[in-house]
Amino acid sequence: MKILITGAAGFIGFHLSILYLKKGHTVYGVDNLNKYYSPHLKSKRLNELELYKKFNFFKLDLSVKSKLKLIPNDFDILIHLAAQPGVGLSFKNQSQYIKDNILVFSNVLEHLDKFKCKKIFFASSSSVYSQSKKNIFKENDIIDNFINFYGLSKYFNELQAKLFSKYSNIPIIGLRFFTVYGPYGRPDMSYYKFTESIIHNRKIHLFNNGNNFRDFTYIDDITRSIYLLSKTFIKNKYLILNIGSNKPVSVLKFLSIIEKIIGKKSTIISKNKQLGDMKFTNASQIKINSLIDFKASTKLEHGLKKFIDWYLVYSKN
Repeated sequence: MKILITGAAGFIGFHLSILYLKKGHTVYGVDNLNKYYSPHLKSKRLNELELYKKFNFFKLDLSVKSKLKLIPNDFDILIHLAAQPGVGLSFKNQSQYIKDNILVFSNVLEHLDKFKCKKIFFASSSSVYSQSKKNIFKENDIIDNFINFYGLSKYFNELQAKLFSKYSNIPIIGLRFFTVYGPYGRPDMSYYKFTESIIHNRKIHLFNNGNNFRDFTYIDDITRSIYLLSKTFIKNKYLILNIGSNKPVSVLKFLSIIEKIIGKKSTIISKNKQLGDMKFTNASQIKINSLIDFKASTKLEHGLKKFIDWYLVYSKN
C-alpha cells in the first residue's frame, strides 16, 4: 500500500511511519516541523525515517490550502496526525489550535476529491471527554463540558469528519488516543519531564499531589492497532474509536515506577490542580475489539524502561 501520514515527524507519526515501512509499504510523510518542542528531536526522527527508500518527505504547512497540491495523489490510506498538541498552550494561544487543528483538517477534507483514497484515519484525543465523571469512557458518551480548548478543537475535528461522511463514500475513522508514551516521545509530556528532572537533579512539580489518573498507552500498542485497522474492512462511513490500555494508574504511582527504573528518588514540589487537567481517564476497548483483535499488551514498567533506555542514549547526543 501507499500511505499518506501527516505529522510524520511527530511522535506517533514517526513510529507509525516506521511500522508501515518495515512492513514494506510506501509512506508519504508530511510535516511542517514547527518549533512547539525541540526541532532537534524532530530532525532525529526524520533522519531515521529517511534511511528507508520507500519514505518520501514533504515539508509543508497544510494551513495553506495550495500546498496540498504538492502531495502525490495516488495513496491508498490517509492518516491525519498533524496538529497542535498540548493542553497548557491552548489557554494562551487559541488561534494556534484553530489554525493547526481545525483549519488544517478542513483543508485536507476539502482536498480529498483530488486524492485517490480508500480510507481516512484522523487523530482525536481522550481530552474530548473533559470532565466526565464515569469510571470508563465510551465512544457514545455525551460530550458537552469542555475544560480546555485543545479538547474542544479535537471534538470539532470529529464533527468536521461526521459532516464530511454524509457527502463522501470514503470511510473516515477518528482515533481517541489515551496518553501515549514511549521512545522518541514528546518533551512536554509528564513521563519525559519526570525522567529528565530525576536524571539531572531538578525538582518535579507534581500537580494535584499526583492524584490524577491516566490511561497510559505505549506507542507500539497505538501503532499496531492503527495498522490492523488499516487492513480491516470497515463498513461504517464514520466511526470514532478509543485506543487506550484500559488500565489507569495515578501519576504518583507512574512517577514511582520511573524512580525505581532509574534507581533514584525525585524531589517533589506539590502543586494545586493544573488548569484544564482531567482528573481521570480510562478507555473502553469494546468498540475497537469488535473490529480487530486488539489488546494493549505492554506493561507500564516495560514501556517506561524502553523510554528511559532510549532517553539515556538520546540525551548524550
